[in-house]
Amino acid sequence: MVVERRIEAELVLDVAAFVGAACDADDPRAAAFEVAREIAGKSPEAIRAAKRMLNNLAIDPGPALLAESVEQMKLMGGANQLEAVRANIDKRAPRFADV
Repeated sequence: MVVERRIEAELVLDVAAFVGAACDADDPRAAAFEVAREIAGKSPEAIRAAKRMLNNLAIDPGPALLAESVEQMKLMGGANQLEAVRANIDKRAPRFADV
């Protein structure tokens, strides 16, 4: 949700294997900083929305899906979403405003 990595569901069920795969176990500290840099390069608004969504995972799926739609509507067409699109088109790093 916050970082763009695919992890097989079976791997997630095995917590030890998941942690090893998630942090490239050779150098966990370096891997943690890599993930932190990846997250820091994303829209602050989108990261906060993802955090709110993660906090809602334990609730009933209906309200959780509605909450996701509400978060998406807040982000769509906003300055940071438009900057992400422009940066992608221009093949450059985005310059997000922390609003």
